Amino acid sequence: MKYEEMKEKAYAEIAKNKDALYEVNKWIFAHPEVSGKEFETSKKWVEFLRGQGYEVTFPFAGIETAFFAEKPSGKKHTRKFAILVEYDALPAVGHACGHSLSGSISVLSAMALDKLQDELDCDIHLFGTPAEEADGAKCYMTDQGIFNDYDMAMMVHLNDYNKLAPDVKALSTWLFRFHGKPSHAGAYPWEGHNALNAGTLFFIASDMLRQHSKPHVRIHGIYREGGINPGTVPGEIAVEMWTRSDDKETQDELDRKLEDCARGAA
Repeated sequence: MKYEEMKEKAYAEIAKNKDALYEVNKWIFAHPEVSGKEFETSKKWVEFLRGQGYEVTFPFAGIETAFFAEKPSGKKHTRKFAILVEYDALPAVGHACGHSLSGSISVLSAMALDKLQDELDCDIHLFGTPAEEADGAKCYMTDQGIFNDYDMAMMVHLNDYNKLAPDVKALSTWLFRFHGKPSHAGAYPWEGHNALNAGTLFFIASDMLRQHSKPHVRIHGIYREGGINPGTVPGEIAVEMWTRSDDKETQDELDRKLEDCARGAA
């Protein structure tokens, strides 16, 4: 089969299946589940794929909400191609990152190629990869060597323009704990050492660091713990901070400076 013929066959499968995938997307969008908690979402995908004739392993790779799916053609092929499916939502804002639709397009891509596996001499496999907004199930799968025998792996992610090879950023995640000394805030505040003051100084310092960072750098964080109540000087607080940049050299320098900010605040 020539390339143009294969492309026409793939487009025909897309036209046939896109409405069904759009309905799955709508359901997932209306029922957002955050990273690691995609219990109903993963079941929805497994139910859909099995209904389409896929053989599904669920759970998968020791991850409760991950899955593996394939539609065997009856032949053993030379190559293996992994398509990754994302479906977790963001806290408070749901599917603002569009994983409901990104995952649906990934599945649609696999369905478009299923009947071409023999022509391509390639096994098409789907991997449900939850927790993208957190530590990323695909990272754990990679550490387990699950993709070692694959010739290619790809995913789909939404943007406001089309780009086949998007730029991706390095990501470091930090949890800083500041330790002080609790005391009664009304009676003896001078006896305490306010850990929240250190956290506040740390945020101010990181904001100042951002001012002198390269345009592609990102620094963002939240208070994980901020004290017990206003009547007690906080003896311990926690700040979660994420940093991102376009290259490892910048990322290493950024992380070193962020640690300096934390030490200075402490």
